[in-house]
Amino acid sequence: SYPISNSRSNKTFSLVHSDVWGPSGIHSRGGFQYFITFIDDYSRCTFVYLLKDRSEVPHIIETFILLVENQYGNSIKTFRSDNAREYMCLTVEEFFRKRGIVHETSCSYTPPQNGVAERKNRQLLNVTRVILFQRNLPKYYWGDVILTSVYLINRMPSRVLKGRTPYSMLPGSSQPFHLPPRVFGCVCFIHNHSPNVKKLDPKSIKGIFLGYSSIQKGYKCLGPTTGRLHITKDVRFLENVSYFGENSLQGEKIMSKEEYSPTQEIQFTDFMDYRREENPVAKVLGKDEEGTTTDVHEQEKEGEHPMVTEQEGNRMFGQMYSRKRACIDNVINDEEVTPNPNPTSSLDDPSRVQKQD
Repeated sequence: SYPISNSRSNKTFSLVHSDVWGPSGIHSRGGFQYFITFIDDYSRCTFVYLLKDRSEVPHIIETFILLVENQYGNSIKTFRSDNAREYMCLTVEEFFRKRGIVHETSCSYTPPQNGVAERKNRQLLNVTRVILFQRNLPKYYWGDVILTSVYLINRMPSRVLKGRTPYSMLPGSSQPFHLPPRVFGCVCFIHNHSPNVKKLDPKSIKGIFLGYSSIQKGYKCLGPTTGRLHITKDVRFLENVSYFGENSLQGEKIMSKEEYSPTQEIQFTDFMDYRREENPVAKVLGKDEEGTTTDVHEQEKEGEHPMVTEQEGNRMFGQMYSRKRACIDNVINDEEVTPNPNPTSSLDDPSRVQKQD
């Protein structure tokens, strides 16, 4: 076990943790399979870039370091990662050497030495998994969910920062939310500004909300029918309505009857079929208040609902169960039965007693 470390840098971007996650197994909407994270040790602010291949890592590292220098006026002194091949290539090492950056790597098969980045990946994946399930989203939206998760986590209070947000710890930070946050995956209606829209045509496009833009002051909304991504502020949200519907049960799959074996089907479907029918017994017979049998079709024509007593319902349910059981027995009897090479008669077999006599 490794001791818990509470040490933290005393200046922004003096130490940066990084890790690459992937492959996802499912291409995201933009064809991405990986993402790389950069975490500032002082503010715990996270930066994420989506990748199509690990070979893009050296270029992304250079892009991130230039971003820190130009936007925040700081230079990275120490860069910590694992010893993966993409971090140990000559391009990255030469870039660090020119910038005077110390590159610290963890030992082989020792992920706790890069624990800050590893735990951050776990947090991002947990949030992503929850959003995908809660909004019943297809898995290829995971890239948009990752970016939105980072956007929200950077603007939420952290226990490590004693109630402050990572975004507020960065130098020159402004208002955390340029736009009011919305529920990811909800239905939205995008105002259609096209000049070809006629007076009687719909004025909006139904879409799905996919997060926030980093370069524009607008929401990212996708029109699934057209496949076009709209970045706009002129949009209405139905935050209580998911575009793909809601998941009713966590981790459970609705199974069809075809997925059950004949012996299992009688256990799962008999009672449910009986309860789901409006009046399963009324389809066979009906009785009036005095107990005499009446014609069900005549009652239906007159708009009356035939009354069925509890005793009659139990009797008819037993008949339904017997018919279902008979069908299952026929299926089982039709199957080939492997004979027992060493048959042994039962102790209750009368023939056994006769042989002994």
